[in-house]
Amino acid sequence: MRAHTRAFTLIEVLVALAVIAVGAAAVLSSLDTAARAADRVRERTFAGWVAMNRVVETRVLRATNLKESSADGEVEMAGRRWHWEEKVGPTAFTGLWRIEVRVRAADSTDWLAERQGALGESLAPAGSGRDPWDINAVNP
Repeated sequence: MRAHTRAFTLIEVLVALAVIAVGAAAVLSSLDTAARAADRVRERTFAGWVAMNRVVETRVLRATNLKESSADGEVEMAGRRWHWEEKVGPTAFTGLWRIEVRVRAADSTDWLAERQGALGESLAPAGSGRDPWDINAVNP
């Protein structure tokens, strides 16, 4: 008498391999999507830093020379070139000027970040008041 052995048929093995291949493709696709999203967030973060640096530079360099203007330029940060555009103009408040900066990668046409700031004689100069983040300051 011959013993009956149980084994997978060739068709069952091929179906199992197809299911595994489809699952692996889905996992790789979602990993690629996550990597692209992380790269985009990193790009936007660096572009935001470039924009805020430009706002601060303008506040420092133009504090006494207030006039309506536009400027653009490039800067390097994190191993990449970034293109920025800046507009300085008056606001509805006397003595207060608005700074608008937008930034994109130098090799791209998509703007990644936009930041605003203000400058003018209506703003208190740095160090003229109590810093709310100074833990050593005495509460009033």
